[in-house]
Amino acid sequence: MNFQPIFWAGSIAGALDITAAFLTAWFRARVTPGRVLQFVASGLLGAASFNAGTKTMVLGLALHFDRHGSSDGVLLCESQVAGSY
Repeated sequence: MNFQPIFWAGSIAGALDITAAFLTAWFRARVTPGRVLQFVASGLLGAASFNAGTKTMVLGLALHFDRHGSSDGVLLCESQVAGSY
């Protein structure tokens, strides 16, 4: 199975999604992109993510792209199974 489509789909979808989140947060409430990424990391770390600085921003970005890659992989597998019936 070729995993390149999963990588590219996850990368493109993740980049568009996080850009939309950054812009929406900024224009609605003047929330910085770093704070948005810390919010994503707070799903794993809780409120402590807002005090850990750049480390949790990087973690938030990694979690965000991991979610997109995982969901794209699941959809690809489902489409392969559905096509085999």
